[in-house]
Amino acid sequence: MKRKLFFWLEKLKITPAERKAVSGLMVALVVLASVNLALSPTVPFEEGHYRKLEKQFEARTAMLRTKEKKLMQRYFPVKIEKRLVAVSVDTIPADTTKKEGAEKDIRIAENG
Repeated sequence: MKRKLFFWLEKLKITPAERKAVSGLMVALVVLASVNLALSPTVPFEEGHYRKLEKQFEARTAMLRTKEKKLMQRYFPVKIEKRLVAVSVDTIPADTTKKEGAEKDIRIAENG
């Protein structure tokens, strides 16, 4: 095993000082990872913490929506109600329905 490790290190062509530095960093990594696992909490946050976060999120979202609505009203002040009334008036011609109804009344009177 030592012989394979030695030849592997020789293939890397690094100096003994670099080997020591890399070995020290690897040992430090293993030690810190194991300490992190030992100290990390195994239980997630309590539900009360999540409720607080959800309330903060909803408050921030509502604030951003009102801010966006104010900006849209500032740059596009056209009201939606006026547009809908104009569209509904333009799409239904009033005189065509009256003519059809009048023609039916005339036909009924002639036949009856």
